[in-house]
Amino acid sequence: MQANKLTINFKKTYFILFGDKSQRHRMNIFCFQQTISQVDSVKYVGILNDSKLMWTSHIENLDKNVVGGTSVLFKLQPFADVHLVRIVYFALVYSHLIYGILNWATANWSSIADLVKLNNKPIRSLFKVNRRERIPLRDIFYSARILQI
Repeated sequence: MQANKLTINFKKTYFILFGDKSQRHRMNIFCFQQTISQVDSVKYVGILNDSKLMWTSHIENLDKNVVGGTSVLFKLQPFADVHLVRIVYFALVYSHLIYGILNWATANWSSIADLVKLNNKPIRSLFKVNRRERIPLRDIFYSARILQI
C-alpha cells in the first residue's frame, strides 16, 4: 500500500461477519497496528446489511424515507394536479422502495407488511380512494402503472 500511496481511514473501515442467529462470534482484526471495528450492520451502496441478513434495519430505514415522502405528497396534493403528485411520488417514495428490492424483499412478511401499508396510503390519497371503498388496490396500481410491492 505504501508503493501505491494508498491509505486506510480506520474511522470509516468496518467488517461484518454473516451468520445465523445462534452464532455470535467476535473477532479482532489488526492492520498497521490499528484495530478494525466489527459491526452488526453496515451501509453499503445505500443498502443496510445486517449480520443475519434479516433486512430489518434496512426496512426500518425505508419506513422513515417512505413516511417523509408521503407527508410531502399529502401537503402537495391540494395545490397540484394528479400528474405532478404522481411524479413526486416516483421521486420521493417509489425510488426508495424499488432500490435494492431484490435484496430486502426476501425478508419475512411481517417486516415487509408495514412497508406495504405505508406505500398504499399515498396511492389511495393520490387517486382519492377511501379506505372503506372496496376497490382492489392492485387495480389502482395497475391503472397508475405502478409496481405493487
